[in-house]
Amino acid sequence: DEERALAKAWGKVNRRDELQRKNLSKEEAENLRQNYTPDRAVYFYSRYAFIYGNLNAALRTTNIAELVPFAFIFRDMCQKLRQMAKE
Repeated sequence: DEERALAKAWGKVNRRDELQRKNLSKEEAENLRQNYTPDRAVYFYSRYAFIYGNLNAALRTTNIAELVPFAFIFRDMCQKLRQMAKE
C-alpha cells in the first residue's frame, strides 16, 4: 500500500548522514511523511530534490530496484497530470 511505499522510500533517509547526502532535512522528511497525498505528487516531485533526483536517476538508468520505492509517486504524478490536462 502507499503508506508502506512512502515509508520505504523515505526510510533510507532517517539517518543524519543520509539526510545530508540526499540534501533532505529532517524537517523536510517529516513534512513529506505527514503531508504527502496523491493529488500533491507533482508538487512534492518538483519541490524536493530528493524525489526528483532519485526518481530521475532511476528512470535514466532503468534501475528497477531504485525505481520501485518511487513507483507510487510516479503513478500519482501520471494520474494528476492526466487530470490537469483534461481541465
